[in-house]
Amino acid sequence: LIIKDLPIPPAGEWSPQGSGWTVVRVAEGSGYCLRQKSASALQSGDGLMAPHHAGITVRASQLGSLRLHYFQVQPELLNGLLTLEECQQFKTLATRSGRIHFFRADELIGQQLSRLVKLPRVQKLALRCALLQLWAEGVAGLFALADRSGPGGRKLRERFAELAGQVPKSELCGLSLGDLY
Repeated sequence: LIIKDLPIPPAGEWSPQGSGWTVVRVAEGSGYCLRQKSASALQSGDGLMAPHHAGITVRASQLGSLRLHYFQVQPELLNGLLTLEECQQFKTLATRSGRIHFFRADELIGQQLSRLVKLPRVQKLALRCALLQLWAEGVAGLFALADRSGPGGRKLRERFAELAGQVPKSELCGLSLGDLY
């Protein structure tokens, strides 16, 4: 989980590569999210979450360049955080056309991501945990997970918040870059 900075020239395009989910935020400029026969406008601060199979392309406006911040999450690598039911739901979603979660700059998720990209890069573990929690909260609305009692039925965002809360902030801040990798 690393926030990447991507400049796109006027009328240029970018499509996410790899597997998993991509979370994109427009840092500067304006453009469009293209998918099949539809286009959604994106302004500075706006963004989206999309699975790799959604087939999206982000295009900069012809009038100016676009700068994106993005990161990717691979649910299949989240051993121990996802229940078997959640893993199955991600696999099922992979066989269908992907749903995209759009957010605007003034929405909570847009504001949270804006703050996260400004965090000092020395706190990498804390940043990765915060990015993962942001993603979990964003995709939680896309799944109708049964909320069962007991540790096996808790939702992803609840288990991750608990896990992240167990690591003292003082410990995170005192770690070197090598320790965080």
